[in-house]
Amino acid sequence: MKIKVAYYTGIGNTRENNEDSILIYDDVHSKSDFENFKIRDIDLDEGFFSVADGLGGHAGGEIASGTVLNFMKNERVAGIRELKKLFYLANSRLNNIASEQRELYGMGTVLTGVYLKEDKAIIFNIGDSRTYLMREKLKRMTDDHSLVWELMKKENFENEGEMHDWIRRHPRKNIITSALIAGAGEFESFLEEIAVKKRDKFFITSDGVWEELSFSEIETSLSKGLNKAAELILKKCKAREKDNISFVIVEIINV
Repeated sequence: MKIKVAYYTGIGNTRENNEDSILIYDDVHSKSDFENFKIRDIDLDEGFFSVADGLGGHAGGEIASGTVLNFMKNERVAGIRELKKLFYLANSRLNNIASEQRELYGMGTVLTGVYLKEDKAIIFNIGDSRTYLMREKLKRMTDDHSLVWELMKKENFENEGEMHDWIRRHPRKNIITSALIAGAGEFESFLEEIAVKKRDKFFITSDGVWEELSFSEIETSLSKGLNKAAELILKKCKAREKDNISFVIVEIINV
């Protein structure tokens, strides 16, 4: 499979450090503050592309996000069942670190992304970061694990854009219900396998990005070429952003 990736991670406008980490196939960027987005061409048999958002207000959020992605980086899985087991192993890794450094007990991270293999993608999510698919139209591929997501189910919305705006403007939007946490053994995960097509774009993003953009802004940006899409998303986020900024756009060039 041939792919092209645009990616960015940075502190944003108001935070003092970056608790996000991103995984681009064989490379983890943690505690980073990019000046601009980067582009990479990759020939791969299989591998991960992911965003991990360390839990703000908890000790070691950036350590948790970087630890999980470095653990996943060189792992290979046969399918959904094996990937779910890998998440439990990653959570055990956080537990082991916290047992040696008690001040890191309770550190955690949410996680989203894709595992590409042959002509398939396993899409995964734990928490309130998201993965979207831009094919002919934009489609949110993951469900959030958050209080507001549960509240949303009681509402009636005419379309995804209306629902998207309701969630991102809700005052309790940052209360999550699942994450990988040192000291906790259970979590809820979302996993789905799909076939990929040439020119598909996967948009993998922390809540610090998707909450700043309307659904139509995401769709319009991703309808452009890869460089332009990354440029538009980064420009809008930097103008508005209150949180760390992290996203990965994976374009399928050839399957």
